[in-house]
Amino acid sequence: MTLEDKLEKGEPARLFPTLDSSRKEGRAISILLFNLGAIYELGKSLLGTIDISIGKNAKLSAYTEITFKQPKECADQPDGLIIVRTGRRTWSALIEAKIGKNRIDPAQIEKYLKLARQNDIDAVISVSNEFAVVPEHPPYSISGRLTQSVNLFHWSWKNILTHSKILIDNEDVEDKDQELILREFIRFLKHQSTGIMGIDDMGSRWTPLIGKLVSGAHLSKSDGDVEEVAARWVQESKDLELIISRRTSTHISIKRNREQKKDSRLFQIATCEKLAGEGVLYTEYRIPDAAGNLSLQVNLRRRTLYVWMGVKAPEDKKYSKSCVTWLLRQLKGCSEDNLFVEANWPGNRANTQKPYSEVLDDPSVLKLEDSRILPKSFRIMQICNETRKFRGTKTFVSLLERTVPDFYENVGQKLMSWQAPAPKIKNEEDIQEGIVE
Repeated sequence: MTLEDKLEKGEPARLFPTLDSSRKEGRAISILLFNLGAIYELGKSLLGTIDISIGKNAKLSAYTEITFKQPKECADQPDGLIIVRTGRRTWSALIEAKIGKNRIDPAQIEKYLKLARQNDIDAVISVSNEFAVVPEHPPYSISGRLTQSVNLFHWSWKNILTHSKILIDNEDVEDKDQELILREFIRFLKHQSTGIMGIDDMGSRWTPLIGKLVSGAHLSKSDGDVEEVAARWVQESKDLELIISRRTSTHISIKRNREQKKDSRLFQIATCEKLAGEGVLYTEYRIPDAAGNLSLQVNLRRRTLYVWMGVKAPEDKKYSKSCVTWLLRQLKGCSEDNLFVEANWPGNRANTQKPYSEVLDDPSVLKLEDSRILPKSFRIMQICNETRKFRGTKTFVSLLERTVPDFYENVGQKLMSWQAPAPKIKNEEDIQEGIVE
């Protein structure tokens, strides 16, 4: 018996679903599922995020408005079904989607996990405007018992948009008709009437938390304000990751340690602890082929935003000033506003930091007394302390989403790590005369 035989009802996913215009979720999921099957590269890219590999010969079928023959008592029915057949192997997933400000209901997902198990379906995928650091750890809590035999994943609509746009920007879609359809899909996702959105505010607990921190209050990681703001920060960090990915046409990622890669919830726990202990929010991004990671820190007590990237200093110079000059050549044409350069020295020597404008006028301002001591690395940082922007939950997000990508464009993409020069061929005459060994 095939999985289709277990369906009592199921409409093939359509590019132009004949649904009432008020049914935004149904229309959006039908169009998404159609494109997953119709555009090979999109299906490969999105399913690849959950470790499902599909080749050219794989067949992806998708259905909406499904109901199963068993169990008949199940009143709630998922929004869609994906079936991937590769040779004799079949993989399948139920889809549950929300749009606008509607959030995924964990209780409903639990019902679908049971429904999937009863019908030998491999996974449940939720889709909404909520963000997950990685698909394996959705932004809601589910009993681990229910995911022992059925996998659970989450995609945000913005994540789907990002994968689609990167495919187009990098000209990765071979078939021209499929490319045209994908462009129209992107246009659909970006239109405000669709109900697809990112994070646009830091939530109702943001302003009260800043008030506590500014007044010098000591906070616990279990404080309600801390937990809510930390959760919102994790969501915003992912949204920002996708924004930079779309602007660079490259998949960047939030840096996590080994334990956090196994369980992304630990990333949020660490965020809570840092926020309660230091009044600081922090995220670091890995950018392929960049000189270093892009770091972002918000000090809520000072109401100050810091964005920076580091770069290894050259080791083939005789004087520290020459190292600074090497860096300044990379930063040529950078905006000087709120930009600082920091030199990190070997041993226990304190770092030296100066405004970029001063370093530009005199590269020697960063040096130590002994100019022959070379810096180990440099950090180029933008500091933004527009305190009024911190007060509003929306104005802060707007500041963040403008400042970080602009810093990378102004500074980060220009930086290049130092590499030792390639070895050179020795002069044969010098070797014979014993000048060089």
